[in-house]
Amino acid sequence: MPDEVGFRRWAAERQLALLRTAVLLTGDRGRAEDLVQEALTQVALRWRRLADGHPDAYARQVIVRRNISWWRKHRREVVVELYDHLDASVGAVASADRRMLLDQVADLTTTDLAAGAWTRAVRRRRRRTAAVVGGTALAVVLVAGGVVAITDDRSRDPQPAPQLPTPSVTTSPGDAEYQDLPVWWSPDLDQELDLPWLRDSPLPREIDLTSEMADLADDPIDRAVAAFGSGREVVLVAPNGSVRRVPVEQPGPPDDPDGNPVARYGPSMLSPDGRQLTLPQREGSAVLHLATATWRDVETVGEDDQPVAPRVFQIQESMQNPYGPARSNGRGLIAQSWGMGPGIPVRDPSAYFSGPAHLVVTAGREDPRVLAFMTGFDDERWMDAPPVAGWLDVDTVVYESVALDRDLLIAWDVGTHTFRRVASVTPGWQSSFARLS
Repeated sequence: MPDEVGFRRWAAERQLALLRTAVLLTGDRGRAEDLVQEALTQVALRWRRLADGHPDAYARQVIVRRNISWWRKHRREVVVELYDHLDASVGAVASADRRMLLDQVADLTTTDLAAGAWTRAVRRRRRRTAAVVGGTALAVVLVAGGVVAITDDRSRDPQPAPQLPTPSVTTSPGDAEYQDLPVWWSPDLDQELDLPWLRDSPLPREIDLTSEMADLADDPIDRAVAAFGSGREVVLVAPNGSVRRVPVEQPGPPDDPDGNPVARYGPSMLSPDGRQLTLPQREGSAVLHLATATWRDVETVGEDDQPVAPRVFQIQESMQNPYGPARSNGRGLIAQSWGMGPGIPVRDPSAYFSGPAHLVVTAGREDPRVLAFMTGFDDERWMDAPPVAGWLDVDTVVYESVALDRDLLIAWDVGTHTFRRVASVTPGWQSSFARLS
C-alpha cells in the first residue's frame, strides 16, 4: 500500500508535464495520452526500484521509445498521408501547425491516470509472472543439463583467443566486428528464458526477496554474496542461499546540487568480501558489519577504505556512459557495461534497436571483446545497460538482465556463444554483489 500511495503522489505531480512532452513529440492528443498511460504503467511496475531514483527520466524514455516503435510500424501510411496533403505553402502550414500545437500544449489539462496505471501494472505483473513460471518449467524440461549456444547455423572452427591470460575455454569467432573488434550478440529476452541453468552456482536459482525470513540481528551471517535494497530494507543472500532482512532506519542521502534525489542503494553497497554493507546518509555513511549485525557511522571514507576503480576500456570517446561497476576477474581481465554504442552492429536491424548497450571485457587495451545486448523494439528490457555482477571464474562473467517483472543473472563464457542462467531474482530491487568466485 505505501508503494501505491507514493506512486500515485508522484504521478499526480508529473503526469501533466509528461503529457505535454508526449503531445509535442506526437502532435496528437489521443496518441500522447496512450503513451503517457503506458509510461505510468511501466513506472508503476518498477516503482520499488525507481522511487529512490529518477522516475521522471524513465517515464520520458518510455514515451520516446514507444513513439519510435509506433513510427516504425506506421511510417509508411504516415508518409503517404503527408504526401497527399503537401502543397506549395507547406512551410507556412508547418509554421501555423507548430504555433497551434504550442498553444494546445499550454492549455492542456488531464484527468488522474495514476489509479488506472497502477491497476494495469498489477494485472500485467500477475500475467507475466504466470508466463515466466510456465516458460521456465518448459525450458527446464527441454534443455535439462544442456548448454544453449546462441549462434547461427554457419559452421565455426573453434580457435584460441590471443588474450591475456590464456582462456581455459575454447573461444569462437564473433558475430560481427566493430572498429576491428569482435562483437558477440547476447540472447534477447525470449532467448534468455530458454537458457539452461548453471550448475554449481554460488547463488540459489530462485531468490525471493518477499518471502518470510529472519532479521540479520536475530540470525547473523559472516558474509553475503549479494544484497538487494528497496524502500526501507535490504535483503542479504548468504553463501548457502539463505536470506536475511536488514531494516534500514538511517536517514537517506541528501539531494544532489541540482535538487535531484540520490539513490540510497547502489551496486557497490556490499563490500567485495561480502562482510560489510555501506549506505550513504545525510552526513557520511552508515556501515553494517554483518557478523555482529551492528552499524557504525563513518563521517568520511579514507583513501585506504575506498575501492580502487580498475581501468576500463571505452570503445568510443563520446555518446557513452559506463553503467554499474567495473569488475576484475583477478587475473588481468576487467568487465564493464556501457550505454548506447552508435555503430555497433545488431543481429537484425529490423527487429532490434541500433546502437546497443554493451559489455566490454579487456586486459587494459589488449584484445577487447564486446558483448552487444539485443533489445527488441517492443521489449521491456531495462533502459540502462545490464550491469556486470561479477565473475564465476577467470573466463565466465555474469551480468544482470532486468526487464518487466524479470530480473535474471546471466553467465557468459567470454569469447563464446555460451550463456546460462545463474539466478532469477524478485524484480524491482537495487542489487549489489560481492566476489562470486
